[in-house]
Amino acid sequence: MGRPVKAKGRGNLPTHVKVDLEPAWWHRERPGKLLLEAARIVDSGVWAEAAVKFHEERQAKRKTGEQAPKGAQRYVNAALKARFLAAGWTWDDGRCHKGDCFVRITFRHQMSLEADLYEALRMHKDSGCEQVAVLAADKAFLQIITPNDAAALCSYQKFEAELDGSKALEGVPLFLGRLTPKSQPPDDVGDALRFLPRFRDKGVPVN
Repeated sequence: MGRPVKAKGRGNLPTHVKVDLEPAWWHRERPGKLLLEAARIVDSGVWAEAAVKFHEERQAKRKTGEQAPKGAQRYVNAALKARFLAAGWTWDDGRCHKGDCFVRITFRHQMSLEADLYEALRMHKDSGCEQVAVLAADKAFLQIITPNDAAALCSYQKFEAELDGSKALEGVPLFLGRLTPKSQPPDDVGDALRFLPRFRDKGVPVN
């Protein structure tokens, strides 16, 4: 599995995302062509684009005293949607389907964890998908994407704990994907992601 990159100091913020795909404990299949394609799409500059757009909008809102975005999930999802659709996948709020492969990319609240896993089960049983996967950010990455809400969101570690020893999905060709950061954005973008306060429910003050 990839080692998470800690967001400390200059030069540690990522522009690219590494996707580590691991089969659920009950099977030893290798990722197929389509699942590997999905992993490549996620690691195709998505975070670089999202981070820059997030930074630009924060800066613009700060100048006018308006409420600034608090998390970058919206920008990540927009970049992912554009790339998956361009590659011939369907996209429905993080649900990606192409051929016999289904991928759920989630930055949702942890209360949706079981629903995300059930959706993978349903796509295998009802839609005949030969491989299904749930991709979620590592806890350290969530702290970069949305520090205010990271603890309440689905993380790779929470999915891993949920499946540990569970037999509820045994027999489903399920993979877990761990999203971890790699490489670096421009320093001004990185510094904004690390150090600017992300206030809740009020505009960002202009000094």
